[in-house]
Amino acid sequence: MSSAKEYIPDDNEKILSPICGFIALAVMVVLFILMIPLFLIAVNGTGSAFLLIIVCLYWGVIFPCLLFGLRIINPNESAVYVLFGKYYGTLLKEGFYFVNPFCTMINPTAARGDSKKISRKATAFNSVIKDARDAKGDIIEINTEIIWRIENAAKAVFSVDNYISYIELQCGFAVRHAVRKFHYCPVKEANEKDFDGNMDDISVEIKAELQKRLEVAGAEIMEVRISSIDKISNDKISKTSTSRSKNKKGNTKKNTKKESANV
Repeated sequence: MSSAKEYIPDDNEKILSPICGFIALAVMVVLFILMIPLFLIAVNGTGSAFLLIIVCLYWGVIFPCLLFGLRIINPNESAVYVLFGKYYGTLLKEGFYFVNPFCTMINPTAARGDSKKISRKATAFNSVIKDARDAKGDIIEINTEIIWRIENAAKAVFSVDNYISYIELQCGFAVRHAVRKFHYCPVKEANEKDFDGNMDDISVEIKAELQKRLEVAGAEIMEVRISSIDKISNDKISKTSTSRSKNKKGNTKKNTKKESANV
């Protein structure tokens, strides 16, 4: 099984330094114009048929293909390119460029018809965990605001299937893992920590745990803020379990009626 290191040596992006798009476009247009007198010479019979083939080939095939190599990168965007199944490089700096027209831009999170550029802007994600447990084992509900951005676009594309879904999934795992080190209720032991007055420490713990988990996806955790932490009472747990069991019984009765009706 191939790993991401085959595409990203030393875990670094291959940053492309392409030709300026304006220079490339000017050269293509000049060549297009220079082909006009050559075409007239070939048509008038003073030139060879080979010259006419070259002119028609440039106008009909080469020039349109070269136009596909012109790419625009907006600020805080990047584009990951693949050439014949291999990682070609990443366009990182905004501007107008000319790249190999046979390169394909790739982004597994983009829908068909949407832009395949990868945004490097800061993105906020609201994580609501209702089944986390503290150091004592009590069930708590914790709401966190997580701000992240893509730092290595090549890792985000090649290392995980869908980096957005992966980040959201790992956020839940990191929050659950971090809050297990703290107590919801105040504690007197010096080596134990509780939630009261330690919100910053919990945020730092979540950020460190999440950054470690998202290193493979090329994401950077910029900030973690805790909105609220509440303990789930036994009454709520029993009500939830009771409602779930009722739903299961109701679904079972419906299925039984359907089966008897079909018989």
